[in-house]
Amino acid sequence: KAPSGTIWSDPSIAKISYNTAKKFCATLGRSLPAKNHFEIAESYGFREVLPSLNRASLWTDTTADMTGDEGPRDFGKWIFDSFDGTFYKGQSRYNYYESITCIE
Repeated sequence: KAPSGTIWSDPSIAKISYNTAKKFCATLGRSLPAKNHFEIAESYGFREVLPSLNRASLWTDTTADMTGDEGPRDFGKWIFDSFDGTFYKGQSRYNYYESITCIE
């Protein structure tokens, strides 16, 4: 449980799509964390207290603008890289698979 009161689940080791991840968390009565949840957790040493995050890339529920030089393509989701605590953009509509953790 984080100082903010957020409860984090252990991350899955399976790689699943964004939509499947969102549905999975909902069946548990939880949700995917937003990008700011990871940022706050990281400020409290998130990766040090959850060693099971080792090198996981985790879906967030925060939209990332995927517009490129060729114009709008897709709105993806930010993905948290637990190896170094950074974020990158991932396609949420295509066959893009990442691990998940749910919060309540």
